[in-house]
Amino acid sequence: MSRFAIALFALIGLTWTASAQNYNFTLHNESDGWVISGFQTNVGGVWSRNWLSSNLSPGRSRNMVWSSQSGACVVDIRVTWQDWGSQEYTFNWCTENPRNIRMQNEGLTFD
Repeated sequence: MSRFAIALFALIGLTWTASAQNYNFTLHNESDGWVISGFQTNVGGVWSRNWLSSNLSPGRSRNMVWSSQSGACVVDIRVTWQDWGSQEYTFNWCTENPRNIRMQNEGLTFD
């Protein structure tokens, strides 16, 4: 096999690895009494189904696993609060790579 063919296969493998990712993180509700009732992602202009099978009460957290084959780095998320409404945020998963998303009374933090 030629060096060119080996390099081409290596490049294809690296490209596929970069686009097929698992984004594992923990969603924390650090608000003062607000219940999170929904969490969605938007890839390609389409909002996902609600990731939460049950509400997330204040002081609680939930492990989230997002197996994405899209390779999109910049993704919008929507967090819905029971009896309040929703908020939307944008993450660059490739550079920010949050392991913890901490929802607060106003806004969020991540690390």
